Amino acid sequence: MTRWITGAGVLDVLQEIPAGQRGEPRGYSDLEPKAVLVRSADASVLVAALDDIITSKEHADRKKDRDALPELYALREQQQPR
Repeated sequence: MTRWITGAGVLDVLQEIPAGQRGEPRGYSDLEPKAVLVRSADASVLVAALDDIITSKEHADRKKDRDALPELYALREQQQPR
């Protein structure tokens, strides 16, 4: 993992995340089909889909990941069509 500090905030770059149904590692080629293109004035970056990020945090089961989950669940709820 590498961490980049940018003008837009912190960007963590990982080679793989535990995003499979049983937490098995998923790399770029697995995540790319559902990834989201995030554009800024200076760059465009493919970011793992929110559901894949949530799954990885659930499987990592570290305190900081558990602490992040309520905000991620709320964001997912906001994105659901009504």
